[in-house]
Amino acid sequence: RFPNLFEYECDVAPEVLSEEIPPLLIQTFIENTVEHAMRRGNLTHVRVEAHYQDRGEQLGLHIQIADNGIGFTPEVLRALSGNETALEHNGHRSIGIFNIKNRLRLQYGGRAELRISNRAGGGASIAIWLPIDVPEEESDVFPVVRG
Repeated sequence: RFPNLFEYECDVAPEVLSEEIPPLLIQTFIENTVEHAMRRGNLTHVRVEAHYQDRGEQLGLHIQIADNGIGFTPEVLRALSGNETALEHNGHRSIGIFNIKNRLRLQYGGRAELRISNRAGGGASIAIWLPIDVPEEESDVFPVVRG
């Protein structure tokens, strides 16, 4: 649909490929890039990274999604960092990211993290951290201290 205007790359650690994540988690952000960040005539680049990340006593899955688009407006960043449930802008109601925030809160009980920001060189950056509960029999593979 967008010949020579959209490219992506994935840098996913092989060991995380078997992890389950909430449905449509990454897709929502990629769709937002296509809808909001693409500019006619400019190449839009999206990079998705995923790897394990240990945070003290908790192992988690870190997912980073970044693009080189226009980034978020200050208004949108404020709304996304608050407790709003939708964003009204130019007669359009945006709920995708708000739904993700709510789903992560419900599924992980506040243990997941979602950080939304603009990149210094332009574009948007989404950082997601999902806790992984490792079964006891696998604790020697994933050194996690249990409380």
